[in-house]
Amino acid sequence: MRIHSLKVLLWAGMLSLCGTAAARVQVQNDTLDLRIYYRQGDARLDEDYRQNGAHLSSVLDALRRLADGSPDAVRRLEIVSGASPEGRADFNLHLSRRRTNALGDYLRTRVPHSLFSRMDTRSLGVDWDGLERLVEQSDMPHRDTVLHILRHTPEWVLTNGVVTDSRKRQLGMLAGGSPWRYMEQHFFPNLRCSHLRVYTDGPLQAATDGAAIPCPVQDTIYIERERVRTLVERDTSYVYSLYMAVKTNLLYDALLVPNLALEFYLGNRWSLSGGWMYAWWKDDTRHRYWRIYGGELELRRYFGRKAEEKPFTGHHLGIYLQGLTYDFEWGGEGYLSHWTYGAGISYGYSLPVARRFNLDFGLGVGYLGGTYDTYIPTETCYAWQRRSRRHWFGPTKAEITLVWLLGRNNYNIRKGGRR
Repeated sequence: MRIHSLKVLLWAGMLSLCGTAAARVQVQNDTLDLRIYYRQGDARLDEDYRQNGAHLSSVLDALRRLADGSPDAVRRLEIVSGASPEGRADFNLHLSRRRTNALGDYLRTRVPHSLFSRMDTRSLGVDWDGLERLVEQSDMPHRDTVLHILRHTPEWVLTNGVVTDSRKRQLGMLAGGSPWRYMEQHFFPNLRCSHLRVYTDGPLQAATDGAAIPCPVQDTIYIERERVRTLVERDTSYVYSLYMAVKTNLLYDALLVPNLALEFYLGNRWSLSGGWMYAWWKDDTRHRYWRIYGGELELRRYFGRKAEEKPFTGHHLGIYLQGLTYDFEWGGEGYLSHWTYGAGISYGYSLPVARRFNLDFGLGVGYLGGTYDTYIPTETCYAWQRRSRRHWFGPTKAEITLVWLLGRNNYNIRKGGRR
């Protein structure tokens, strides 16, 4: 009897082990991985860019099959979006959030709604971890020094309450900027992406029909580990800022022509400005007149490394339109303009000189046209002489402009100065 009972116990134990093994075989934890890439500074999901459409189609098919096979086959969805280091930190955080939302909105219209209660999202801003991983796997110039900066230099370096350095600045200045340019060409495009991970329970290979999901796991952009602490505590929530500048051309001011202009940042290094000048000086006893008023509109595109860091800084090219009238006479022959108009192209450079101030040096070349009258003042009247038409090709404006920066975060970081 005891022997029979022992056999029963042994058989029961073996069946229990077999049942446990069978259960483990049926539950196969697996992951689908997908990357969607974006153009620089853009958060639109372009299916024609870098085969995004084909990659999305593969994962969507797998998701539908998993959902059809079992409602609980998908345990969790995760979207992690990042940006490359060009541009301002707050803009990159906002951009990565928009990319996360773009992919989430795309999925919501194409996969079962039950999956979205299991979706987690992250927005990294600049994907420093992803950049470190790409550098580590490469043989780029100055690789070890770049890795040392990425691993040991905080995003903002704070000394006695003052921002004195940053990770981005050190990378940009290393070896005359050649490592930065190498990363800009080879690595930065891979950081402008959203990474979709689908954590599944069940036979993943059946859901994909053996098709390879086009996202190599070793090229993942998100590495979950503790980084060097950032020394500057700052609010990471994005608040939209209106970046603008109030300007006055010091050359016009020196000629006793008061002037004022407003420049508005349009995004992606474009700006639009409008200005007005007005002077109405006269001395009737000596027949001296210095009268001018008019305005200008200019569309600018900033470029260069400084322009990527913040608005209204660095090199800029522009196109402008002018309109003015004048009356000049200095005790002799006078010139009275009807409306004079012009257009041209400009080049300049805006140089930070203080926390909220820049100096903008510029020159414009183009066409100036219109009509004007020549007259001679007498004791009783102004004797009209002739009417002439102006056709001028050449320099039509010069600027040394004082720029006052307005708007949240619209200020300069200087060596040894506050941010």
